[in-house]
Amino acid sequence: MDRTQPIRFIYTVPQYGGQRWWMVCPLRHERVGKLYLPNGGNIFAGRKAWRLGYRSQRVAKRDMAFERLFSLPRKLGCDEGWEAGLYRQKGMWHRTFEQHLERYWELDGQCAVEMIDVLSRLRR
Repeated sequence: MDRTQPIRFIYTVPQYGGQRWWMVCPLRHERVGKLYLPNGGNIFAGRKAWRLGYRSQRVAKRDMAFERLFSLPRKLGCDEGWEAGLYRQKGMWHRTFEQHLERYWELDGQCAVEMIDVLSRLRR
């Protein structure tokens, strides 16, 4: 099914010159950089209109260590997952890789503590 939806554009003038273009949310009439059409939605609208949150806002405190652990391999271009391991990318300084590896094992330890805590609660 084809649909059309008119979107209004406005611009601001940054201090460094030029123009910065924005879209106007059709529901809230605010300038936005992106419009969204979530599953089940019928029109494009801004994040606030759809009441969409950022992924980091939906992560429970106990899962933060896992999120950080899984984002580190993604950042380095390695396989994701717990215990997937890291490898140094071509051109990366050894010193930088060692820092990432140290952070990885620190987060791995935090995740192990969280898992032990969850398992101990499940046993009760």
